[in-house]
Amino acid sequence: MISLNYENWIKEEKKDIYFELKGIIESFLEKFGEEIVFEESERTYFDFCAKIIMKNEEIGVIGIVSEDIKKFYDLKDEIAFGEISIEKLRKKGRVIYEPLPVYPSLSRDLSFVGPENVKASVFLKLLKELKKETLIEEFRLIDVYKGKPLKQGEKNFTFRVYFRSPERTLKERDVDKEVEKIVKYIKEKTGFRLRG
Repeated sequence: MISLNYENWIKEEKKDIYFELKGIIESFLEKFGEEIVFEESERTYFDFCAKIIMKNEEIGVIGIVSEDIKKFYDLKDEIAFGEISIEKLRKKGRVIYEPLPVYPSLSRDLSFVGPENVKASVFLKLLKELKKETLIEEFRLIDVYKGKPLKQGEKNFTFRVYFRSPERTLKERDVDKEVEKIVKYIKEKTGFRLRG
């Protein structure tokens, strides 16, 4: 399980590259089957960052490189940086081997709008529950947004969801049915609606 408790401190213009890297790290660490927590932290060389915690131990860090470092190296673009201790990961257990999939996956970006007091960790828990009942293979939080054109007090979460069948190649209509299940479940549990 992946939980988040740092949503409000990410600046809008920096969130895309941060969440892209975070999604990659989450996908890698999920293979260890342990709870992963990203906890706000302060570090030299970062404008903002989060500690990566597994089994109550910090195993790494992720963040946006500071403006001072970018100026020193004459870098213009936003830079996300992540680091994981392989030594600490070795102590946490083994990755379970899974054979490579035979059939291709299909992905959809799903944006949900609802009350801003609902945290991303709620969605991540619900999507993990849905993996048991649907063809969801993997999912990533790729965007959190507040502001126009959303109403005041609303927030938007966007997830990239990957679908795969172990038995056949999926068609678009198969994924449409899976998306319907997800939207219905999310609405029942949180009140969030799919953004059109």
